[in-house]
Amino acid sequence: MRDLPPLSALRAFLAACQSDSFTEAAEKLNVTHSVISKQIQVTETWFGVTLFRRKGARRAPTPYALVLAQELTRALEGVSDVALRHRNGNAGYPLRVSVPASFCMYWLLPRIGSFYEMHPDIHLRIDSATSEEQENSSAHDLLIRRRIDPAADITPFFRDHHVLLASPDFVASHPVSAPQDVMQYPCIETLTRPDSWLRWCRAAGIKQRPQAVIRRFDHFYVTAEAIKAGLGFAAGPCNMLQYSLQKGEIQIVFPEIIADPFCYYTLTPAGIQKSAAHHAFESWLFSQGNTVR
Repeated sequence: MRDLPPLSALRAFLAACQSDSFTEAAEKLNVTHSVISKQIQVTETWFGVTLFRRKGARRAPTPYALVLAQELTRALEGVSDVALRHRNGNAGYPLRVSVPASFCMYWLLPRIGSFYEMHPDIHLRIDSATSEEQENSSAHDLLIRRRIDPAADITPFFRDHHVLLASPDFVASHPVSAPQDVMQYPCIETLTRPDSWLRWCRAAGIKQRPQAVIRRFDHFYVTAEAIKAGLGFAAGPCNMLQYSLQKGEIQIVFPEIIADPFCYYTLTPAGIQKSAAHHAFESWLFSQGNTVR
């Protein structure tokens, strides 16, 4: 490990930067004014720069010291987070789960209540991630993803495929008897799933994607609401929207046409030790999913 300044010196330095005086910093750390002064000297010697200058009757941090304090605070908060997560084998610490936003809204949330009832002592921190945010996995213990990370512990737990979806009212006012008829009506496109229409058209034997009215939205959870609102036909995952289908908010058009089968996986990043909470949540996901473990 590379040479590091003493932690006691860094604590004194940060306390001094966050206080109006060395005396106040000493009170925060329950030490004497002399201890703070000596630790500041140690810090200045280690970094090779002057960190505090006289300003009237007190010593104030230099601009360099304030920038350094910000970076050190972020770094030490990261160390603290790691230490808390691994203390006592992760016992009592929230299990941090990252879930794609659409999957979180339409599949996980309608079911998660049963997990809390089964495991009232397990604390979850569920972070919904948009397509752009799903690349970052460093801050989570468990991820739900459609893409595979070869470095992670991976297991499929949920299968899905794309079909043509619309609201019952929209279908009633825009009748279609053949897949080609869809092309003449308003269609909804999801920018983060640009190939959905192309894949459905191929499965339907249609050589061109919709050319008439295209209504575009950035993420599928917005598209799902646009479907319910009767804004057009859309290619989307039917199993994820099971609850919306059961409630009659949307319906499948041409159910025999199935495109783009895929899986959702549980991913445990490399280096993460599975806790009892981790195993419990993973087992619950498999019990709710539709794959054979």
